[in-house]
Amino acid sequence: MSRIMSTVWRVLAQVVVVGAVAAADDACAASGGVGCTAAAAGSGGGAAAGGGAGGDFFRSYGTAWVQAEMLQDRPRTEAFRDAILGNRQLFEGKIVLDVGAGTGILSLFAAQAGAKKVFAVE
Repeated sequence: MSRIMSTVWRVLAQVVVVGAVAAADDACAASGGVGCTAAAAGSGGGAAAGGGAGGDFFRSYGTAWVQAEMLQDRPRTEAFRDAILGNRQLFEGKIVLDVGAGTGILSLFAAQAGAKKVFAVE
């Protein structure tokens, strides 16, 4: 059992989770949009638009309109791109798990940053 656990920990040490970074932006929207990017604080149907912790909040991200709105939010997309590509040393040769991948834009940036493998999970 300890051999299995040490293998699991060794693999997990190689995994970089990028979706969690985007989740911080969405959590910002839950605080009323203070300091958030336009897509997170906008009228896309998230928490800032009255979705709350359940119901419409999670379903709203499934629409093509919201995904397109987030991609077209240049400051938001470029900030994520710059953060990932500006920290290539964290991604080069690593396995990346993009949780809540949506359009997969963070997965693409991770691949551009030199990730060995990228798993995008929606």
